[in-house]
Amino acid sequence: MRSLDNFSAVCKGFYVCGRDQELWKLACAKIWGSNNINNYLPMYSSWRQMYLKRARLNLDGVYISKTTYAREGERSLDNFYKPWHLVEFYRYLRFFPDGTVLFLTSPDEPKIVVGKLKQPSNLSNLTQNFYNQFISNEQSIVKGKWTLALSKVCLVLVKKTQIKNTLTSKVGRKKEKETIQEQEHVYRMEFELTGKMNNQLQWKKYEIDTVNKSSNSVNTAIFDLNKIDFPNFYFSRVKSYSINSDAPLK
Repeated sequence: MRSLDNFSAVCKGFYVCGRDQELWKLACAKIWGSNNINNYLPMYSSWRQMYLKRARLNLDGVYISKTTYAREGERSLDNFYKPWHLVEFYRYLRFFPDGTVLFLTSPDEPKIVVGKLKQPSNLSNLTQNFYNQFISNEQSIVKGKWTLALSKVCLVLVKKTQIKNTLTSKVGRKKEKETIQEQEHVYRMEFELTGKMNNQLQWKKYEIDTVNKSSNSVNTAIFDLNKIDFPNFYFSRVKSYSINSDAPLK
C-alpha cells in the first residue's frame, strides 16, 4: 500500500485510481478478514481511513526488542577487583498475513537475523536445509499463531524438545539404558499495540507452559514484566520482505 500512495502522486488520473475504495476494502480484508470489517466501517469516513487509522500489525518488517543488563564476573585470584560484564540480546517478532508469527531470542544483531526470519514454504531447497539446521540450534525460531482484537495482540507459540536421560543398572552387570523424554513448551504472550503508525508492542502478559508428555504434568511459569527485562518492541521495516508479491491482491 506504500507503493499505491506513491503511484497516486504521479498525476490526477493515478490519484483517482489510487483512491479507489474497492482497492482499500481488499487491503482491509487482507489485514482483518472479510467477515467483520463492515461492522467497523461506520467509525471511519472511508476504507482508506480505516486502513490508515485502525490498529494493525505491520507485516513488512520485524518488531525488535533489545535487552541490556550487567552480570557479575569472577573475582581475580588476588581478590583485588571483580569484573562486570555488559550483556545484550534481542527478541524478534515477525508477523505474516496468514496468522503465522516467528519468534526468536538471539545475541545476534538485526542485520544478521532479519534474513533468516522467513516462512519455510517460501524458501528454496538450499535455504530450506539451512532453515532446518538453524532451528535445530539452541537459538531456535519458535513458530506460532497471532490474533488481533482492537489494539490487543495475542500470541501462542509451541516448541517441542527431547531430553535424553541415561539410566545405569547396578544389579549384575552395569547396563546403561537411554530414555527420551518429550517436552512441549507453550509460549503465551499478550501485547498492546501502541505508538505512531503501530510501531510499538508493549508487554502485557508472558507465561510459558511446560508439558511433560511422559508424566502428563504441566508447569506454568509467569513472568514479572518490568521495563528493564522486558522492554517494548519497536518496528523496523525490512525492504526485502516487500520486494516481491506472492500474488495479486484479490
